Parts: sequence; structure tokens; C-alpha cells
Amino acid sequence: MAALSGIDRSYMGHIERGEKNITLTKIYQISDALGIEVADLFPRADTSSSTSSQ
Repeated sequence: MAALSGIDRSYMGHIERGEKNITLTKIYQISDALGIEVADLFPRADTSSSTSSQ
């Protein structure tokens, strides 16, 4: 993964373990390597309302 995204192997390990704050540049590099959109790297909050007003 590190080689595909052009990120140093040890730095990628730090990212994976949550030891480094990642920059937007690195986020784009990782998403490009995975072939996905940046937004797909982040969980989406459920915006639908579970309560109904009747």
C-alpha cells in the first residue's frame, strides 16, 4: 500500500496505527492508490430521522 501510494513504508505504518496526523495530500495519495474517492475513506453519518412525527 505504501509503495502504491508513494508514501514511505514506516510513515504509512504510523498512519495506520493512528500515530500521525495525516495531511490532505497523503489522503489523496491513499485514495488514488485504492482507486476510490476521498469521501469513501470516511464513514457517513446517518442523516435520516428515526423518529416520525404523527
